[in-house]
Amino acid sequence: MTRRKVGLIAILVVLILLGAGGFYWYSANGRTPSYRTAAVERGELLSTISSTGTLNAVVTVQVGTQVSGTIQQLLVDFNSPVKKGMLIARIDPSIFDAKVNQAQGDLENSRLGLEPAGRGGQGPSRPREQQGKRGPPGRGPPRCQDQAGLTYSAF
Repeated sequence: MTRRKVGLIAILVVLILLGAGGFYWYSANGRTPSYRTAAVERGELLSTISSTGTLNAVVTVQVGTQVSGTIQQLLVDFNSPVKKGMLIARIDPSIFDAKVNQAQGDLENSRLGLEPAGRGGQGPSRPREQQGKRGPPGRGPPRCQDQAGLTYSAF
């Protein structure tokens, strides 16, 4: 062999040995876990978690109602456990009471518009002298006054 080949082989062997030694030293010293010991003490435990993102519920339940309206009283709090049939809220009944009174007024109004049983189907229930007459100015005919009075009494 020539001197030049021997020199190249020697340099190659030295480089291989240096690479193997560096790999051994890095894996032995850099990867070992380090432990720190301390005496046991009483004190406050402090833990802080910081995160960003969107939170999603594990279980989501759709809740619906048969009627809608203004809530008068809410009987459960946010994230309160509820069971089937449990009363959750009370709806303000004033709107529904007004609708019932309106319907009763409409019923009474339609009863006033019917003929009495003794007339035998010979015309409207108002006497002929009141038909077509107007009341005081600005109030409308008597039939409209009756309807307005019934509607007013419904509220």
